[in-house]
Amino acid sequence: MTTYHTSAGEMWDAIAYKVYGSTAHTGKLLKANSQYADMYFLPAGLDLQVPDLTTTDVDKTFVPPWRR
Repeated sequence: MTTYHTSAGEMWDAIAYKVYGSTAHTGKLLKANSQYADMYFLPAGLDLQVPDLTTTDVDKTFVPPWRR
């Protein structure tokens, strides 16, 4: 597991794309940082946990809070 330091205004899907190369892993990123999952735009200075991926990691069932 690694960490990602946020910049002001970043969004979950953009971070997932930066760290995983795909927005399909946004759910995994949100689950690992559930304390911030209710935020759509993230503030600067958060250290997010970035879980390692396996080849089968695509969570299609997770829906972020802002899409419920």
